[in-house]
Amino acid sequence: MALALLALWLLSAGGSSLPQPLPRVFLSFEDLQASQSFEHYSVTDEAMDYRILHMDEDQDRMYVGCKDHVLSMDINNITHGTLKLFWPASTAKIDECQMAGKDPTHGCGNFIRVVQPYNRTHLFMCGSGAYSPVCVYINRGRRPEVGTPELAQNLVLISPSLER
Repeated sequence: MALALLALWLLSAGGSSLPQPLPRVFLSFEDLQASQSFEHYSVTDEAMDYRILHMDEDQDRMYVGCKDHVLSMDINNITHGTLKLFWPASTAKIDECQMAGKDPTHGCGNFIRVVQPYNRTHLFMCGSGAYSPVCVYINRGRRPEVGTPELAQNLVLISPSLER
């Protein structure tokens, strides 16, 4: 009995010396602007829908999926060494999308929705493909290349918006 109490006391005393997890920092956009410690980055003047990110700390890259583009940025300096891969929906799919009455500007593009590592040399990416989702394996190298697209009906939302 005394041994069990001693073990419990040691566990409780030792547990308090373990480092407690720290909460992630929350910073509002206004606070970020006021800090003047950020870089504004844009590919074009039109809306690009930058929502999908993947940090690759092994290669010091951040992959950004947006409308018709995949960006590969140097995480140490996003203003230098950014690679841009243009990956639009096919012309036929864009035409079909427009004939179906969808918004040609905000709905009939290839909105990148999945960016995940596949192996050491490739990323697996999926896009909305103008309401006809497609997935590809993309080379992680300094010259990204798009592989052969595969249909992705069950992997990606058909709509360019992330809401269901």
